[in-house]
Amino acid sequence: MKYEETFKSEVASIEAMLYKAKQRRKEYGALNAIIYMKEWLKVVCEELNDFTLT
Repeated sequence: MKYEETFKSEVASIEAMLYKAKQRRKEYGALNAIIYMKEWLKVVCEELNDFTLT
């Protein structure tokens, strides 16, 4: 059950990141959006490394 809640939370986070990246691309250009997504993915990888299935 906890896994499903975490999965739903991560999906919502990804959707929010994609929306924000699209907005950044419109406002600041593609390079800024790529930098934002790269930093966001670092955080996601760290969270996944800390995540354990129990």
